[in-house]
Amino acid sequence: MDQRRWLERLSWPQRRPAQKAYATLLPLSDSNEAERSPAIPISSLEIIFGSDPSRVTQILKDASVEGLHARLCRAENGVFRLSDEGSTAGTWVNFTPVSQEGTWLEHGDLIHFGRIGYRFMLREPGRGRKPVVKPGEPVS
Repeated sequence: MDQRRWLERLSWPQRRPAQKAYATLLPLSDSNEAERSPAIPISSLEIIFGSDPSRVTQILKDASVEGLHARLCRAENGVFRLSDEGSTAGTWVNFTPVSQEGTWLEHGDLIHFGRIGYRFMLREPGRGRKPVVKPGEPVS
């Protein structure tokens, strides 16, 4: 039998294409930080953040991060909701505390888990948050 024909009959395992991340958490650099954290690709419908490997899907190594700290969920319409899991140091979006009910994320938002900071970047960003300018007190 011709070797070429024999090889064509074999069933080769197929590699699955790598799932593209819906979004990424890019670490914020800190001049005092000796070692920069890696970016966190968000390719699943839910990511649980914390320091306890038995309770979370994404480990964050910092003393300000609790065993179970925060949860990031992707809704059916493609938007993301970040909620705090009752942590002491808190979860913050754009320097505003996040409750256990959570908050919706937008492209470019700043996220802090305790002292660790990230920028939320969508793979396919739409419109970002518009800055809000509040009028000041009248000068007398």
